[in-house]
Amino acid sequence: MEVIVRKYRTIFFILIILINIIYIIFDNKKIETITSIVTLAIATILYTIKMRYDNTDIRNK
Repeated sequence: MEVIVRKYRTIFFILIILINIIYIIFDNKKIETITSIVTLAIATILYTIKMRYDNTDIRNK
């Protein structure tokens, strides 16, 4: 069960990142672009933290 949750969590983060990149490219309104960039940054930071946690979790086993 835990492996399935990790797999879907990774897909979720990747989808957020891709959707925000597409949104930044195709929409040029200032407020939405700033919001999208902030969301993209948060998703990227959370994804890297998750990957580090997953790697340390594997090493500790």
